[in-house]
Amino acid sequence: FVDYKDIVPFFDRYNGTSWKRFNSDKICDITYARIQGKTAMLKRFENSALMAKDDEYRPMVFVSHGERKGERECF
Repeated sequence: FVDYKDIVPFFDRYNGTSWKRFNSDKICDITYARIQGKTAMLKRFENSALMAKDDEYRPMVFVSHGERKGERECF
C-alpha cells in the first residue's frame, strides 16, 4: 500500500472472504508481512525463480509517488 489509510478498508473487505470466483474452498486470511517496504520486496524477488516465468506470474510493481503514482513500472 502507498497510503496506510487504505489498509483498513482493504482488510475489512477481503479478510475472511472465500475465493468463489476460483471455485475454491480457501478463505482469505490477511496477516502482517514478514518483508516490509517496497525496496525490501523488490530485493526479495530480484533473483527469484519466479522472475523466469511469464510476465503474468511475476509481481506487479507500481510507481509509489509523484505524477506517475499508480502507474505500472518495470520490475
